[in-house]
Amino acid sequence: MREHSKKLSILLNTIHRRVFRIGPMFVLARFRSCRVSYSYLQRVRQSADRRRHQTPQSMFQPLSESFFEAIDADRSVEELRKDGISLHFDLPPALVNEIYNLACSLPLQNSVRSRPFFKSEVTEGGRLPDGQLVSLGTAYKSRKLQLLNHECVSRVVNDPVLLKVVSGYLGYWPKRLSDLELYWSYATGLSVEEQMRQGNAIDYHFDLHGYNFVMAAFYITDTDRTSGAHVMFKNSHKKKTLPMLFSYSQPADVLRRQYGSENETIIEGKAGTGFVMDNSTYHRATTPESADRLLLRLVYT
Repeated sequence: MREHSKKLSILLNTIHRRVFRIGPMFVLARFRSCRVSYSYLQRVRQSADRRRHQTPQSMFQPLSESFFEAIDADRSVEELRKDGISLHFDLPPALVNEIYNLACSLPLQNSVRSRPFFKSEVTEGGRLPDGQLVSLGTAYKSRKLQLLNHECVSRVVNDPVLLKVVSGYLGYWPKRLSDLELYWSYATGLSVEEQMRQGNAIDYHFDLHGYNFVMAAFYITDTDRTSGAHVMFKNSHKKKTLPMLFSYSQPADVLRRQYGSENETIIEGKAGTGFVMDNSTYHRATTPESADRLLLRLVYT
């Protein structure tokens, strides 16, 4: 009884801290009922705007042609609702090469190094000329939306089929990107603790990007379980227990008991492989060991 009271007290203190110190969004967005309600309100607002012949506020301008013509948008939305993920959003090789070359030309930063560096400076094992090891390198880390100035990225962001899937899942036309990242994950041999200190999300966790959100991600390098593949639990955007809702991460064995080991999914593929995922599913990156990984990530809200 005393142990139960202690756990309850810890949980209540966590809830109090996150509501009053971090903000209500980081609490409310954990609950599907809140996300569904937010979706409904945005849909009503945008419908009212259209009746007044006003264009809903949005940063997106869908293009006339899509990279994903083979995608059935309605089916992808259903897959997202059921499993939390939809696959086969694959980019053409020419565009992948453009994005790869862009990532090689831009200055990079990470959370433990303020001085920018370039991909060409990183030697095998993630070592810079001054001897520092880096596990991540992000382009435009403090000004990520500047990536939209590069056509190879903006064409993906404004792809009409991708936007149709995103809006179908959100339940309204997306307003903005809450995150836009082009970043390297290096094969360094660093400890798990040091990788996490540098921002490498290799533990199972779920994200909160706003009151409602969905992510699209694209491997720009060949990626498998030895080079940073994304791993997630299908269905884990639903049916979280209360302690899970108010905890950032969970051990793999807890998630296997909750969702079934058959739903633990490793996403591997050649350069260009893409997928759309509800980032409130439990997910993580594998540790790059055999090769560096380059990822383009977009989060729509």
